Amino acid sequence: GRDAVHVSPASQAPVQSEAATQQQQQQMSEELQHKLAEADAALAALHARCAALEEELHSSKVAAEAAAGAVQSPAGKGGVAEGMDAAPAALAVPDGEGACGHEDEAGDVQMAEAVEGGQGLADAETQQQLQQQQQAE
Repeated sequence: GRDAVHVSPASQAPVQSEAATQQQQQQMSEELQHKLAEADAALAALHARCAALEEELHSSKVAAEAAAGAVQSPAGKGGVAEGMDAAPAALAVPDGEGACGHEDEAGDVQMAEAVEGGQGLADAETQQQLQQQQQAE
């Protein structure tokens, strides 16, 4: 009887361990695929968030330009549409320069040039305040 007891586990063991190994590999493979799918989903979510932020940035720029156009246009003259043509030039910030004040002098000149109908620097100052407010938000 003892021989049978010793023989049977020995003969079954390699088969079991091979099956167990395959099962482990299968399980690991499934876990990895699951993690990969999660990572893909996270990446897709990041891309979507990024696109949403770009959209938000764009719409706030458009709003800023519209506001600047409204400030620039004398009432009853060209309206917002005419003012919006000049607005992007007034809102232009040189690349690589933030709101630190490096571009202030150039900004004043740009704004003064962009103001229609010789309204002078009063509007340019109003516009600069608008621009700083936009940047603060």
